[in-house]
Amino acid sequence: MSYSADKIAIQISDQHIRFSQLEKRIQKKAKAFQKLPNAILILHASPNFEFIIELLASLTIGQPVALFSPQWSLEDQQEKLSLLGHSIRLNSQGDLVEHHS
Repeated sequence: MSYSADKIAIQISDQHIRFSQLEKRIQKKAKAFQKLPNAILILHASPNFEFIIELLASLTIGQPVALFSPQWSLEDQQEKLSLLGHSIRLNSQGDLVEHHS
């Protein structure tokens, strides 16, 4: 698929990100993800740029991902974590906050 770097790649409400910006942010996030422990990355699915970039960066490097709903209760999340085994969670800045074994 060809695209123009200055065209809008994603638009959410009145905000947008261009293909050139998207590619740079995906590559930067992918490099950061490669430094993480080898585990399933838990992402909270939400309609924002950061989630989309994290998901695309994960797919770029073959990082296994589990999508969690922001609407799940803490109890539901704990249940899902127990099924996953070795997993990690990041905060909104991309820093490791939880490592589950």
